[in-house]
Amino acid sequence: MEKKALLKTAVVRFMLVAAMVLGAALLPGSLLSVRAETTQLPDAVNGIIKLTDGVRLSADWEVNENVTLDTDNHELIMNNTITISSGVTLTVSGTISVESGKTLTVNGSGTLNVTGANGGYAAGYRGTNGYCAISNSGTLIVDGANVTATGGNGGDGAEGCDGGDGGDGGEGITGNVTVESGSLTVGGGNGGKDGNGGKGITGNVTLKNGAFKVSGGNPVVSGKVTIDAGAIYKDDGTPVSYYTGELPSDGITAINGKTLSPVYDMYTVSIGNSIKKGTLQATEGAYTTISTSPVILAQKNTTVTLTGIPEEGYQLDTVTVRATSNASTTVAVSPTNNVNMRTFTMPVDPAYDVTVSATFTKAPVDTSYVDDKGASHTAQAIPLDAAMTTLGASNKEMWYVVPANTTLTYTGTITLAGNVNLILADGAVMNVVGTETERISGSGILGNEKNLTVYGQSNGENAGILKVYNNTINDANEYGIYMQNGSFIQNSGKVVADHMINGSSENCGGGIYCENFTVNGGSLDAQSKGSNAISVRNDITINGGSVTIRSTNTYALLATNGGITINGGSVNAVSESINAAINGCSVTINGGSVSATNKNTDTNYPNAVMATGGDIILGGSGADDSIFAGGYIVDTGYSVKVPEGRALIDDNGSPYEGTLTPAQIAGKTLRPAYAVTVNIVDSINGKPVEEESRRHGRVEVSPKYFAA
Repeated sequence: MEKKALLKTAVVRFMLVAAMVLGAALLPGSLLSVRAETTQLPDAVNGIIKLTDGVRLSADWEVNENVTLDTDNHELIMNNTITISSGVTLTVSGTISVESGKTLTVNGSGTLNVTGANGGYAAGYRGTNGYCAISNSGTLIVDGANVTATGGNGGDGAEGCDGGDGGDGGEGITGNVTVESGSLTVGGGNGGKDGNGGKGITGNVTLKNGAFKVSGGNPVVSGKVTIDAGAIYKDDGTPVSYYTGELPSDGITAINGKTLSPVYDMYTVSIGNSIKKGTLQATEGAYTTISTSPVILAQKNTTVTLTGIPEEGYQLDTVTVRATSNASTTVAVSPTNNVNMRTFTMPVDPAYDVTVSATFTKAPVDTSYVDDKGASHTAQAIPLDAAMTTLGASNKEMWYVVPANTTLTYTGTITLAGNVNLILADGAVMNVVGTETERISGSGILGNEKNLTVYGQSNGENAGILKVYNNTINDANEYGIYMQNGSFIQNSGKVVADHMINGSSENCGGGIYCENFTVNGGSLDAQSKGSNAISVRNDITINGGSVTIRSTNTYALLATNGGITINGGSVNAVSESINAAINGCSVTINGGSVSATNKNTDTNYPNAVMATGGDIILGGSGADDSIFAGGYIVDTGYSVKVPEGRALIDDNGSPYEGTLTPAQIAGKTLRPAYAVTVNIVDSINGKPVEEESRRHGRVEVSPKYFAA
């Protein structure tokens, strides 16, 4: 067979070294005493190169055909680069050594198989250990080739003799190794009978971009296993595990016998570290890596489930997913049937890492409340604390409760982010913007295009109470409760909105401002030393409850562009200025006990009740209904009227029907009354008698009025 040189350079020099003690036996696995340093190995014979002496190979070697290197227990030192062509296998029988300060790089796309020599049988003694496949005191790099390094098996010892245990298996690799690309498979040799298996690798492993498998004794890797920054590996286990960064000791144990491969379609899901009142986990569609610094991974276009683990009394509130590299890029988050779970889909085209943030809120509890009809119901309401200064959520109606027998004091504004239903539990006190003696400038409750509905658990003395005490310096918009383009509704419970001016302007805020105002029950006390006690852009409706309103500078109850309708309850409105106590485009009183007074002594302004664009309608039907106003005033073309079929009487029994003049009823208390007509009927057949045929005379009774 024609011999082929596998290296082009042929410079050979020999160096003689002493390697054995004179007279000592040459044990299996020991090296011969002669080491040749060369840039060219001998030619292969039948595909086999057999070393007859130790060799140090320092020049690069291109392997272009299958070849086996049989060291015959001679030392083979490789401080070079081996390039193995595709489809070519280089087999080394024996140990490859890399000297300190030197580097062995194996590249190309072929295969390198290295197997350490087996230990020997020793009669009457313990079997000798197997030899390592690669002994590395320098630097070992796998960059493209497919490398397998297997330690030799330990020899068996003699049966029944002292020390007759088998030898340990040889290590796959001693020292450090880096896998740049390609693959590296390492195995410790098997121990002889009763011997230990050899370790896979005794140094550190760095994985950058190639496959890796290691197996052997415990520990399978004595040093560290580190995956390069930015790289991600997975194993072939069931289920699959992922790896990043430095592996912990149990992670190194876990990879024993598994193949690790780099992956390129996984992206990180980072959970923000500023989440309070709970934690967030990616529980489905994502994987937490095995690492001393684990990260969460998910494939692009995969649905990821996020599960909140709240502290006691809390639940997951909001979840936001953003691109890690660009916080302005957000990913849609979807709700689930579980309040503590959300889902999102990992981005694709382009795919990118994401960062998740979350907030937790108080979990709702079953809470009773009284509705607008006085009936009791139960709602899931979130318990409030003074740290909760933003209530509600966009496009979502939410329930909150001030816990029973507790006092909450807010020293700043409460902002409504959505429609809010507020339950005041029995014995609860909610102070907003300070207290009665320590007021703070600013609106107490602020909402734009939002509705605030107040409920109590009862309407008695122990009913919960909302107190809004604010102080304003020359700001017309700082009402205690300021619901611009929104509604204020009170169904039960107690509310106090008390505004104190601390400036020179008469237009400094007030008690309550809203788009529409409704009271169905409970008690409301609104006062203002600045502007209107209650100022409403559109309509005011009072169906029940107790409403006390007082303003020292302007109107007590004002509907700027709408009407005021009182159907029931108790209303006491007082203005201490020249302005009306009750002022709307129209004023209709269908029932309830209503008192409106203007305490200004100027008789030119007798306008306790004033309508600026419609009629004042006075009515009532119940025995407890009454109307008192210090004066009435309507614009030209409008009137003060009693509805058809209704009548009112004053304390002197004087009746009032139809259209009235303000002067007729100013300063009088009016109550509903009924007109009674007496018909004379035929005394014989019980039928009405025509006037011309009456046989028993005629009695005429003028209408008389009786209080309801």
